[in-house]
Parts: sequence; structure tokens; C-alpha cells
Amino acid sequence: MSGSIERPGLGEAARVWARIAGLSFGGPAGQIAVMHRILVEENAGSATPVSCMR
Repeated sequence: MSGSIERPGLGEAARVWARIAGLSFGGPAGQIAVMHRILVEENAGSATPVSCMR
């Protein structure tokens, strides 16, 4: 693939992970559900999706 993925800056990544930490409760299943909602569903229309999972 010749296309490059624009990675989020440290500040943006920190805001996303702080939001996940603040909203997640209910153990691992709850954290996965919150991460999916924030990282996949809310950023689906974004031109540069947040890809913190590498």
C-alpha cells in the first residue's frame, strides 16, 4: 500500500484514552464496548480515523 495513515497527535490520543478511562466501568466487557463506540462508531465519518490500536 502506498497510502499513508495520518496518526493522531499525542494530545488527541491522550484525550481519547482519558475519555475511555472516565466512561468505562463494568470490567473488560464494558471497556471494550466503550472503546468500540468511541474509536469505531464516533470516528466512522472522520477523514482521519483515530487508530490508537497498533
